[in-house]
Amino acid sequence: MNPYIEQQLWVLIEKVANLEASVSELQKQVKASNKDNQHEIKEILFAMDDAKSKFSEFTKSIDGITEWKSWIDKIIAKIKKLLPI
Repeated sequence: MNPYIEQQLWVLIEKVANLEASVSELQKQVKASNKDNQHEIKEILFAMDDAKSKFSEFTKSIDGITEWKSWIDKIIAKIKKLLPI
C-alpha cells in the first residue's frame, strides 16, 4: 500500500475515534440535560398546583366574606325597618 494513503488512513481513523468520543460525550450531556429539564418541569407543575390550591382557598375565603356581608346587609335592612333612620 502507498505510504501516503496509509498515513491518511490512520489520520482518518484517529479523527473517527475522536468524533465517536465527542458524540458519546454529547449524548451523555444531552441525557443529563434532559434529566435536569424533567426535574425543572416537575417543580413548575408542583408550583402551579400549589398556586391553584392557594387560589382555591382564597376564592373560598372571598365566598365566605361575601356571605358574611350579605348576612350583615340583611341585619342592617331589618334594623332600618325598625328604626326611623
